[in-house]
Amino acid sequence: MPEPSWDTHARLDGLPATNWKRRTGVTMDGSLAACLEKWLSLPHHHQINCSLAVSGTGEPWEPERMAAFVRRHGPPPALAARIHGNAEVLMRMLEETKAEQHLRHFRDAAGIARGYGRG
Repeated sequence: MPEPSWDTHARLDGLPATNWKRRTGVTMDGSLAACLEKWLSLPHHHQINCSLAVSGTGEPWEPERMAAFVRRHGPPPALAARIHGNAEVLMRMLEETKAEQHLRHFRDAAGIARGYGRG
């Protein structure tokens, strides 16, 4: 199966609710690049609750597969332009981001994805 491009339609589920009473904001529809950028901006304890449905792939992507895609292809283009030299730090942090290690504390990649520096 061919790898999807950054502009492939995707849906990110499991986001933290923006309004907890109405449960709004838990799903994001957009391009693969936009969804992965949003996922990377989340703290790890929210990342592990997300899944990504990408058009043409047939099955939802779990956090490990999202991280593997970003490791193979680099950060989404808009995010890569914003984080400049911190892309290598982001990739090292993704190496440490494994869903099965959710109980172990480690540095989040969210700070870099949001543009705060080193995470």
